[in-house]
Amino acid sequence: MKVTYLTPTDINEFLYCQVQFYLHKVLGYYPKKNKNMQFGFQKHAALYEESLKEELPFTFEEGLPKAFAGEVQPFSVREFDLLSEKYKLKGRVDEIHVEKNLVRVIDDKKSDKVYSSYKMQVYAYALAFQDIYGPYPTEVVIRNLDSGNEMWKTKFTSDKKREIKELLDTMWDVVNREKKPIPSSGYKCEKCGLNYICDFYKRRKGI
Repeated sequence: MKVTYLTPTDINEFLYCQVQFYLHKVLGYYPKKNKNMQFGFQKHAALYEESLKEELPFTFEEGLPKAFAGEVQPFSVREFDLLSEKYKLKGRVDEIHVEKNLVRVIDDKKSDKVYSSYKMQVYAYALAFQDIYGPYPTEVVIRNLDSGNEMWKTKFTSDKKREIKELLDTMWDVVNREKKPIPSSGYKCEKCGLNYICDFYKRRKGI
């Protein structure tokens, strides 16, 4: 299975279990969906439909430098597609908010917890954004999908940029079979949607 781009969703899968990522992304097996996954897809689909109804008096490319400079009012775009050829990274970020002297990259999660994988996902969105539109000072935000409350935020610094780039490099090494994927700890196996095809799981279960 030829892999052309990575996505922030791939990052979450990779950090959950590298073997799951390899089985899905490289070998082409698809995980069984659970109810939480299906609800999340439906919620994001509904937000995407709503975003299509929203109209700005300018394009994003026109409004970005003007709002950043304070020449027009701050504005937001939802369900915004990003594609970075440099980092071979693509995804649809939940929201980008542009205000004077700051761009906020926002990722919605149906969880009250902020996992490290969530942080890496929103770093990936920020990395793609800056590659496409330039090194605007950027804040990354994780927000609760249901309540709209911001659960975590931080500045996207050079250290965080280096951290996500190193992770993407490791992921490509696995994709290109330059590194073997590392299985996660056993407790994750029971919840994995690909345990039906995973040799590590079968060995652990004595199947």
